[in-house]
Amino acid sequence: IAACLLLVDRPGRSNSTLKVGTSAVRKPPHVVKPPRMRPGLCDASGRCREDAAVPHPRGEFSARSPEQLTGWHETHKHLVEQSTKMFAEGAPPVDVMFVGDSITEFLTGLSLNRPCCEGQAEAFSEAWAGKVVFASGISGDQTQHLLYRLATDELPPDAPVAAIVVLIGTNNLGAGMKPEDAARGVVAVVEAVRARVPGARVYVEELFPRGRIQGKVAAMNALVREAVGGMDGEGLRLMKCGALLAQNSADKEEEDWVP
Repeated sequence: IAACLLLVDRPGRSNSTLKVGTSAVRKPPHVVKPPRMRPGLCDASGRCREDAAVPHPRGEFSARSPEQLTGWHETHKHLVEQSTKMFAEGAPPVDVMFVGDSITEFLTGLSLNRPCCEGQAEAFSEAWAGKVVFASGISGDQTQHLLYRLATDELPPDAPVAAIVVLIGTNNLGAGMKPEDAARGVVAVVEAVRARVPGARVYVEELFPRGRIQGKVAAMNALVREAVGGMDGEGLRLMKCGALLAQNSADKEEEDWVP
């Protein structure tokens, strides 16, 4: 994954140090997921209580427990505080901003703002040494949650950032959304990012492989390619790092497995 992400065109050189702000620690032992507070976000037909393309905070139907919901709001608050510092007047311009879900949050060695993922923060810092980088992700987020976060101060209008990498949508499918609805959400995120920071280059990453729902993943990726492919080259680029993980995914049986 790191090797693929490094293929992103490096925006202008910077003598600033990488800003990640955390050190990796040992991943906590596996914990069984607590029962949901309410029935899931989507029913068996794919009808959902939140629209993938409409900004919406995590709520009782998209959080698995009161603790997870509290953790989401605390993490969002933390990311807003980070954004305020990163984009403050006089601060060095941000070279790359990553926005997304757990895959993005794990880059900083955190999950819901708590330590996880041994060695990940160190690897991320090493990969982007000499660059100013901001990773804005929350574990479990879907497109509508990212839209809400971007609109509530995680990405200020005209923020001084050269490139933005978008990776979001796998949790929409995991919650039971139809690929076409989840794809609409990804397109909405791309449009929101470009509207808020029209001068930034945007890199849209296709979803990574995901075990038993790989058919839905492939369908959604195809829909996103069709929707945003025409913009490729106009300050936007589609990326396919997930192809590097396809073989590993095919060997897995667990429905919820992601790389």
